[in-house]
Amino acid sequence: MRLVIFDFDGTIYRGETARLFLRVLKKNPERRRAVRRYYLRQAFPYLLYRLGLRPWGMVARGTLRLAKIFKGMTETELCLYLHQCLAAAKPGFHAAALARLQEHLDAGDKAVLLSGTFTCFLALVAGELGIGYLPGNDLEIAPDGRCSGGIRNHGIGPAKARILTSFLAEQESAGVRFDLKDAYAYADGFQDLPVLSLVGHPVVVNPDSRLRKIAESKGWEII
Repeated sequence: MRLVIFDFDGTIYRGETARLFLRVLKKNPERRRAVRRYYLRQAFPYLLYRLGLRPWGMVARGTLRLAKIFKGMTETELCLYLHQCLAAAKPGFHAAALARLQEHLDAGDKAVLLSGTFTCFLALVAGELGIGYLPGNDLEIAPDGRCSGGIRNHGIGPAKARILTSFLAEQESAGVRFDLKDAYAYADGFQDLPVLSLVGHPVVVNPDSRLRKIAESKGWEII
């Protein structure tokens, strides 16, 4: 069985989940002020990110700030909210990426999502697409059943390669071995280069300028 890895932001979904989460959350009158504060604090770091100058420490802090917006939300409220996010995201799914995913599923390949977005949202997306997922960032739930405002497992950027390596080790321990030379990975950003470099069939989807240059120089497929 062949392993196929899909990024989510910019690959399956044309946009960014952080902006999706905030757009949906802004509809809640009780959360609008927190959303505005987040935008103000993240304006400059986001500019650096778009310029390719943002270090991963700043990216992680931005993810932590986003998680704080959910503080106090019950699991029931979170579930309803995430379903709203999925409904808002679906029109922005990348048709060509979905077509490629279906080709892999029809061929009997093992497809998984590997993304730095929140795991609880990844699980919904994976269920919608009929595939698996690897842990991203887990929103912490306090003993009272409410979001604490914290996260675990900072699965962003270079950490995604470590998550993939851990997954492969777990699978091998369970008697399932995937050959990375035969594996596919689909991603859109330069930050995904560590994962793309691990597989025998890297495919870039609507790549940023830095990843496009690398893909062109290496002869990787570009969608």
